[in-house]
Amino acid sequence: MISATGHVESQYGRDALRYCRKNGIKIAIATAQPSSTFFNASQRAFLYGLGIRKTDVQLCIGKDAVYDANGSLKGPMLQEILKIQSVDPSSVLFIDDQPGNLVTGQMLGMKVQLCNKENVGLTETEFFEGLSKVDGKPALIIFDLDYSLTRPNMEMEEGEYYEPSFRAEVSPYLMGGLVVYLLLIMIYRVYKA
Repeated sequence: MISATGHVESQYGRDALRYCRKNGIKIAIATAQPSSTFFNASQRAFLYGLGIRKTDVQLCIGKDAVYDANGSLKGPMLQEILKIQSVDPSSVLFIDDQPGNLVTGQMLGMKVQLCNKENVGLTETEFFEGLSKVDGKPALIIFDLDYSLTRPNMEMEEGEYYEPSFRAEVSPYLMGGLVVYLLLIMIYRVYKA
């Protein structure tokens, strides 16, 4: 399955989520995707297929997103997740592909793990390296979405952006119905005249 941004699941993303569920580790998502993408129906289906549940805390950037001194948009999201989950920041692992976001996480007291070093999203090695920073049992893992739980779809041409929309999926049917409707109006007018 392809996400609304054209990405596919990362090398280890689904397995990382399963590991968390099996071991009682809370899961949260902090993504820089705008809400129009993050809450897109096809994106929601992709996330649920990946293993994200509606009960997992999931935050994305809003209209008033502001970059911090580290070049990160994630500070407010990370603070909100800590507040919602009521966990000690030192028991939290934050996994992201952007160093600036990780610095922000560290400043909040979290353990952090850089991922996507091999351009495949989160790998098994990166995941367990991160776990070791929290003695193998974090209370919560906050995952970035793009380039962490997902990776670029190498089958798509570089630079191409894929965002399915409801309109694009139904347009052939809508167009066909519109043509029939217009033909019926024309026939009616000719017959009436």
